[in-house]
Amino acid sequence: MPYKLNKIIFERDHTWGYESYTYELKTEIDFPYAAGMLQELTPKEHSQIKNYKPEISDLPLFNEKGLAKLIPEVGPKGMYYLELRPGHKLRQLIVEPDDVVTDIYIGQKDTLIYCFYNPTRRKFISITAAIEKDTEGVYSQIKAEPEDLIWRQYYVKRAFQSSSESMKENTKVQKFTKEILTSDEAANFLRMSKKTLQNYSSQGKVKSLKGGKFRLKDLEEFLEQKKKK
Repeated sequence: MPYKLNKIIFERDHTWGYESYTYELKTEIDFPYAAGMLQELTPKEHSQIKNYKPEISDLPLFNEKGLAKLIPEVGPKGMYYLELRPGHKLRQLIVEPDDVVTDIYIGQKDTLIYCFYNPTRRKFISITAAIEKDTEGVYSQIKAEPEDLIWRQYYVKRAFQSSSESMKENTKVQKFTKEILTSDEAANFLRMSKKTLQNYSSQGKVKSLKGGKFRLKDLEEFLEQKKKK
């Protein structure tokens, strides 16, 4: 059964930064349930695309500890693709809301592409993830059998299960991470340098807390205001 799609965001992670490609569609389209390579994950018909926006940033998606907090604005019936750097996989994964559909595909150069489809009415989806080297050979297994749903969902559930176990060990830390962000996490969320964020904070453009921390809802409000302007 095909997906009903309104928007696609594709982000490619690198050690030096990331690439981002946003496809806003003219009308809702039926998009086939893909199992395969990169070229099958975006619309082939240019007539279906209303707006195409490429971006390149020198700020990596994952910090030095291999952690990332991503909140893409895919909108209702939107798709978010996250292509990891070569030879890596997600060790832990938390996705909100729970209704988001998660899958894995393979890229062209030893890369895994995690797919997140938003069937809800929410504008944003939240992805908390930890990256590590693919010592298990996840890429090789999926490449050998790209249409095998069991293997793909097995590795997705492994990442979810790992995160669930960590949350049970330290619930307070997980709650703090979701509601309050450090300056490094806030800069990563806003896709800007830490210095720029500090300037915005001192100018009152971004609300901040004592100790240089930030509320997630304040950062979302900043993005909304920036988008309207």
